[in-house]
Amino acid sequence: MIGGLVLLALLLTPALARTRVVDQAFQCRNNLRQLLHGWRMFADENSDNLPNCFGWVQGWLSYNTNNTDNTNLNYLVRGQLGPYVKNPLIYKCPADQSQAIEGAVKLPRVRTLSMSQAFAPSGEGYISTAYRQYVKCADMVAPSPANLWVMICESPGGVNDGAFAVVMTPHGGKWQDGPSILHDGGCGFAFADGHYEMKKRTDSRTLRLNVTYTSPFPHGITQTNNLDIQWVQDRTTAPK
Repeated sequence: MIGGLVLLALLLTPALARTRVVDQAFQCRNNLRQLLHGWRMFADENSDNLPNCFGWVQGWLSYNTNNTDNTNLNYLVRGQLGPYVKNPLIYKCPADQSQAIEGAVKLPRVRTLSMSQAFAPSGEGYISTAYRQYVKCADMVAPSPANLWVMICESPGGVNDGAFAVVMTPHGGKWQDGPSILHDGGCGFAFADGHYEMKKRTDSRTLRLNVTYTSPFPHGITQTNNLDIQWVQDRTTAPK
């Protein structure tokens, strides 16, 4: 009888693990959608001005000991989206298990989700001035809102400020910031028209950028002709 129970447990373990992965991805999708809803409400109440990727949340996360930004919930709700997305749990992917050390205590970090650096005045961030950046709703003409992502589930090791940096050239050449691979090798994107996409990684080099929870993402890593990078670039902005 005991042997049968052990065998049943072994058989159920992969299924339970798969269910957890699916549940986490579903919750992350809902979180991204709620942030995007707040993003649109901000524009509606501010003369179609869009939230700034450097101002929608506050704080700078890291793996450094005693960096209290890692656990400061006020930095989430004091940002531009705070009045519209008041639940601080919305700002974090449930699959993110990163922790911060404060004193002798380990505490969960508060944020995983980030906004594209395309949503800032021209010249801010890593996007070249040869490419479009979006300050008002009317600016979102290329790519169209259906092909322009706003929010991403970022790799925990890459999360610092609230902005996700994309270097546009060369095509498929560099990860400045890194996407999460916590959802079965992929991550979620929320687009300006309101829809959500889960993007699985297809290049083995992307998948090797493992989440360690101890070391930061290798910002600016070159991976020539990476189709995963191209996919993100093509949906980030377009030449002026």
